[in-house]
Amino acid sequence: MTEPKRAAEHYAAGNLEAARLIQADVARYGGPDSLMARWAEMVIERSEAPPENWEAGELFQQAVA
Repeated sequence: MTEPKRAAEHYAAGNLEAARLIQADVARYGGPDSLMARWAEMVIERSEAPPENWEAGELFQQAVA
């Protein structure tokens, strides 16, 4: 029996595809300082780092402040 995937693993491919589309035309999505552009940058950076190195980022910290 295979181990069930974590939610992050399940949605990673779709999130990465969306992030790449946003980064391909940042101006269309509000410019480089927009929430969508910042989210896309974070998703792409995290796709290159193993999950154990993930930390709550600036966007999350602002949301809970």
